[in-house]
Amino acid sequence: MSAKIASSNFVHLLVVIVSIVVAYSIDKAVLVLQDYASNTFHFTYIITFRLVVPIFAALLILALAWYLFRFVVSPRKTAFIYVCFGLLGVISFASNFVSLPMFLRDTFISQFRASLSHLGFGSLYYWLSCYLLVLGIVGLVRKKEFDGSSISNDLTPHSTR
Repeated sequence: MSAKIASSNFVHLLVVIVSIVVAYSIDKAVLVLQDYASNTFHFTYIITFRLVVPIFAALLILALAWYLFRFVVSPRKTAFIYVCFGLLGVISFASNFVSLPMFLRDTFISQFRASLSHLGFGSLYYWLSCYLLVLGIVGLVRKKEFDGSSISNDLTPHSTR
């Protein structure tokens, strides 16, 4: 494996981890703003935050997807990273609907689940996890390995080439 491919995979792993941390931080900020709004009756901040953040999050998600499928050297390895982190979020969300066995209640799994249980169903963390899972599956199913050497400007369906 060349250094370029290894650094690309490391960058994507770092991007996934940073995006999950940012999503969790935004969810915590929403909880703080909701608490502030309920105590002071100043709802301007929470309304503005709830309107602006999903738009920017969707734009960043689309930019990351475009970058992955357009310029990444080995999309299958990167897609596997996305599937792993996406499954982690989806399984943590689904675990809210079942009880843990007794032998798992004093482990890291229980603490991780408890730290995410207060986020709610509209959490950006869960949305990001679902996005990562879908993007990873699309990257794994995709047939073409893009080498980055020939970037075509042919984006129109009615090309004359």
